[in-house]
Amino acid sequence: MTIRHKKYKSRISGVALSVAIATGVPNSAASADRTVFEMRDDWRTFFEILQEEHDNPFFATPRAVFLAEQEQFLEAIPDMSREEQIAEFARLMALTGDGHTFLPMHPLPFDGFPEGPAFHPLPVRFELFDDGLFIVGAGPDHEHLIGAEVVRIGHLATDAALGRVMTLLPQDAVNFSRDFAPEWLMLSEVLSALDITQDAEAAEIAVIKNNKAAKVSLEPLSPAYHYDWVKGMDNAPTGPDGPLAGWKFGARHTPLWREDVSQPFRSASIDGDVLYFQINELRDSPMRTIRDETLAIAEKAKEDNLAIIIDLRRCIGGDGSLIPAMMATLDKAIPIAVLISRRTHSAGVMLVSALEQQTDAVFIGQATADRPNHYGETNIFILPDSKLPVVYASEYYETSTPDDHRPFRTPDISIPYIFNDYERGIDRTLNTAIDYLNRK
Repeated sequence: MTIRHKKYKSRISGVALSVAIATGVPNSAASADRTVFEMRDDWRTFFEILQEEHDNPFFATPRAVFLAEQEQFLEAIPDMSREEQIAEFARLMALTGDGHTFLPMHPLPFDGFPEGPAFHPLPVRFELFDDGLFIVGAGPDHEHLIGAEVVRIGHLATDAALGRVMTLLPQDAVNFSRDFAPEWLMLSEVLSALDITQDAEAAEIAVIKNNKAAKVSLEPLSPAYHYDWVKGMDNAPTGPDGPLAGWKFGARHTPLWREDVSQPFRSASIDGDVLYFQINELRDSPMRTIRDETLAIAEKAKEDNLAIIIDLRRCIGGDGSLIPAMMATLDKAIPIAVLISRRTHSAGVMLVSALEQQTDAVFIGQATADRPNHYGETNIFILPDSKLPVVYASEYYETSTPDDHRPFRTPDISIPYIFNDYERGIDRTLNTAIDYLNRK
């Protein structure tokens, strides 16, 4: 993941980062003198950068439509609140379409960046399953809601509320957006800006649990608390003194693929005849390169006549340049199953393409976040007036054939992502892969 910066470069988590700083725009002192929050200059500056650096910012939305939407936003700014401007800014960014261009509503998971909008998070955690939106984590005052299906938020049915939030996320990378939409729904100001709720001080939701319906008013937490929206799923929000005390989880136990792992990858032997290789980020660890780990797994598989499961369900990206060296270690004769999900993103999709083209692997799970051929290369730009960090793509990655226009890589064996499996701690995708490989 590369983050552009015109004045300096730093390194975060072993990945080269740079951040773009605008010139010729109001500086922080000028911004501090403003009595009214306004994002007009922020948008104009960012839009210039987007057109200059993105390979094709209008691939998903025609330029004329984009410009018309932009003018409506700029004209409406004087009548918009801070949260409404931020939401509309996000909606305009989302018209670019790719899964690397959006305005994060939660703090970025890197040190040294502005905190972002600093919105108030709800005290419960949502997760979107194929069978509905459920509460998968909650603090001590709301633990009775864990396991409840959310059927209404504010004055909208859940599907309608999700639809509004989805307009703030990449319009082309639908699975990426569906994965992060619940995190956006957990912010009071987002709900207010989109006219989902009318009271920013309390979010009214309707739930069903054990066939009983109930209505609940959720008072938001302080903005000092924030969720790990990138790698977490049901984890507690973290504040100045650490994770929120008394947090409860919805799962009875944590399956292998969702265990907290500090390293970008790990391997293990499971079910006797299968080697398990989980890659959460394409980068080298302090102890071993990812190429050497792949080689060791491939050699053991050949020596002991074993199959390999490569789990990319939490692989949100990394360094795609590492892929050719990894692929050179894999023998096409080794039976391979690749586990994918809507969180398989960026360089994770690049690896999916390489495995699809160079092996006879079977793909199991849910469709990936991105297209095989997609716009990527994460750049972070700090908006000059609001100081909000925004993310945008710059490079086109053709990881498949030029005529491949698939919006995502669908699995060969589709496994629904349902709440009951999560609650019971069942990993049906992994179990299916083991059964499939044992029959080969």
